[in-house]
Amino acid sequence: MEAVIQNGREEHESQALVEMVDRSELADLVILIADRGYEAYNSMAYIEQKGWNYLVRVKKKLGILSGLRLPDTPEFEAAFSCFLSKRLTNRIRQEPQKYRWLPNKVHFDYISDASDMATSGFLPYGKH
Repeated sequence: MEAVIQNGREEHESQALVEMVDRSELADLVILIADRGYEAYNSMAYIEQKGWNYLVRVKKKLGILSGLRLPDTPEFEAAFSCFLSKRLTNRIRQEPQKYRWLPNKVHFDYISDASDMATSGFLPYGKH
């Protein structure tokens, strides 16, 4: 079992999740289940690097799913992948299905500066 105790003024649930994933010694099949608030590319990247599977409930209109063309059905299963970038270009603006811009305020450990780009994949499933 893992836990992170944070000062009340410095609460950051996503960072706590990353710390727990990073410290965990679980090696068998793992499926991490998380609610809204853990919807962050950085958290998902750490979980993927660990080789774990995950299911994260996300907001319908905002956040990671914004800009994606989702099926107009009560339930769906679809695979998505995208390129993440700290640099905002016309190409990134024109192809939100393929590229995601991460503003400077969004923490992502796998991109060191504005010239780098990373690939992310995730599988949303459920009711929307």
